[in-house]
Amino acid sequence: MNTVWFYKMIGKAYDLLDVTYFRNANRSPRVAVLNLIPKEKELKVLELCTGTATNCIKIAKARPDAIIIGVDRSKEMLSIANRKIKKERVSNIRLKRREASNTNLPDKSFDVIILSLVLHECTNKEAKVIMKEASRLLKDTGKILVTEWEESKEPSKRAMFYPIKKLEPKEYYEFSKQDMKKYMKEMGFELRYTKHCDYTKIMVLKKLKKE
Repeated sequence: MNTVWFYKMIGKAYDLLDVTYFRNANRSPRVAVLNLIPKEKELKVLELCTGTATNCIKIAKARPDAIIIGVDRSKEMLSIANRKIKKERVSNIRLKRREASNTNLPDKSFDVIILSLVLHECTNKEAKVIMKEASRLLKDTGKILVTEWEESKEPSKRAMFYPIKKLEPKEYYEFSKQDMKKYMKEMGFELRYTKHCDYTKIMVLKKLKKE
């Protein structure tokens, strides 16, 4: 497979989400994630599997005093992300080519960690490794924001959601049936609450307290 071509196509598809599924600002998960980022100086935010860095850019522009780190395994995706960052002229984002399961970043160094449309593509085993790494990186007082697909009960939105279901890997179907509170507890986190957006939901997680 030509990986450069593949990731260019995937990158374009990711960015199209914002003009199709996420175009309503009042219901967009991008806006909801931003609103969940504290307005604090020297805040450190990490996005695992950042892709084309859409979330990172939005946060960096709104929180210029924050330090934003985006991690992804794909150099092609990061290349697209870098071009977008230069175009938007933001200077508080750092991109790193790393595995989400092994970032080589310092322990307990982030206030907020973001995982956007990632876990449904993972097996339980893969997800546990990623979430273990996220737990290592997260401050004890920090939070994780997990954005995942959510099928609407509205007929028009159900029709729009159909292509998503057809294009997602088999892991999506298993993930979508999970009891999220139980699932996150098995991953070492407490599901505090869920914010419902267009075609998606954002789960706000805190570390489970060690007994």
